[in-house]
Amino acid sequence: MKLELFSWNAFKRNVPLSDYVKVARHAVYYVQGLPLALTVLGSHLCGRSIDQWQAALDSYKRVPNKEIQEILKISFDALEDIVKEIFLHIACFFKGKYVHYVTQMLECCDLNPMIGIELLVEKALITIDGCRVLMHDLLEEMGKEKVRQESPNNPGKRSRLWFHEDVDHVLTENTVNTIKGIMIKVPESYNQICLNAKSFSKMKSLNLFVNHDAHFSGNIDYLSNELRWLDWPGCSLPSLPSNFHPKKLAVLNMPQSCITRLWEGFMVLKSIHSLFFSNAYAEAFFEASFDSLSCCTEFAKVDICKF
Repeated sequence: MKLELFSWNAFKRNVPLSDYVKVARHAVYYVQGLPLALTVLGSHLCGRSIDQWQAALDSYKRVPNKEIQEILKISFDALEDIVKEIFLHIACFFKGKYVHYVTQMLECCDLNPMIGIELLVEKALITIDGCRVLMHDLLEEMGKEKVRQESPNNPGKRSRLWFHEDVDHVLTENTVNTIKGIMIKVPESYNQICLNAKSFSKMKSLNLFVNHDAHFSGNIDYLSNELRWLDWPGCSLPSLPSNFHPKKLAVLNMPQSCITRLWEGFMVLKSIHSLFFSNAYAEAFFEASFDSLSCCTEFAKVDICKF
């Protein structure tokens, strides 16, 4: 059964090709018969020569203790850089999300989700089930560990933040950072966190910000102009910072917010295609904010509700 599972992924049939029988048996032995590793390694080796198979297996044999994570890294390391970025985004932020949502997010980040997601499925690094993007827990942990290793002791120097304690540390300490994406979801067992609003002044590269739980102390007077996706339900700001000129912003989602005006002055947003707001001042908000927008692409979604 183990060799058959491996063969379906490596050869698209239930038995190895005749020239590959010996090396295929070695592969099954190396991964200790673990189904996930058989699937990932088989998909990685599919279509490669026997010499390429042997080189890959030799590199695996040099790994102490034959750790499963190291096997999974073989397939990840072979990906093109842009597909690696897509994999890491899914591992850190989008596992279990709807395909449409993930695709839209990745497009906002200038990635190529249509091709990238298809390649990740082919490599057995993700699956699509019921319109959702799924990923095995071991692959998720491998991706997150890749990001942790970007800066083991300083979360602010990593590309992505998802763990609430790391977010708490970075957005409280107000340190210089290179973060591109933040998703804040605080578990019920964790006390509500209040973060330093001034921390945003250090986030020059931030292009994805999703905040469903945290509150900020002080006034937020800076947001990165690189933002593509701003998802902030319940935002307490009356308006966005006056120096916020996000020309690449595609999605602005701020339901149940206190926003009464997006910004002061005139704003050109060429990439925006989705807006969602709901507040007690919706009518005035719509008139004030949309009078200041120009040169927008056609909106895919505009939803402004009064409650």
